[in-house]
Amino acid sequence: MRSQGGGMGGMGGAGLGGMFGPEGEAKLKANPRIAKYFEDPQFQTKWAMCQQNPQQMMQLLQTDPRLMDVFKELTGIDLLQMNEDKQRQQAQEDDLRKKAKAAAEAKKAEEERKRKEAEEASLPEEERAMIELKKKAEAAKAEGTVFYKARNFEKALEFYGKAIEFCPNELTYHSNKAAVYFEMKNYDACL
Repeated sequence: MRSQGGGMGGMGGAGLGGMFGPEGEAKLKANPRIAKYFEDPQFQTKWAMCQQNPQQMMQLLQTDPRLMDVFKELTGIDLLQMNEDKQRQQAQEDDLRKKAKAAAEAKKAEEERKRKEAEEASLPEEERAMIELKKKAEAAKAEGTVFYKARNFEKALEFYGKAIEFCPNELTYHSNKAAVYFEMKNYDACL
């Protein structure tokens, strides 16, 4: 047997259905904000549907936010706040997952960098020097590409020229330089 005050929202022992009885309706009408809802015939119809079938309240909550307000008033449970809290928690969990993934990727990249450094350190001096020149050439090429995209062709030529100085046998750098001349309409220099 239940005690008199043991139902939801202190509405007695009638459970969910007790919220929709005269005591629940009186509690709602005592709240000036909610009492105004009862002036709307559509709201009255929905309220009557809930009184006849209390289980229907959950379906109607999705169609009328005023019923969320009523539910909160009767039960003390703020479904909107619960949803916001859940979304906030989900966002925090997503953020933590992203940070963990980024940290794992950074760790993997660092391990790869160290592995390459160790591998390069074990190479003969001549090969290490070639790798270093290739790195400098790629950096100069990347800088030249930035200027090329900005249509600053003189600077692009300067950096592509540096890349060629570092690695004269790399055809990509010569092609990039030719592309700059082409854009400048200096077709003879393209060859």
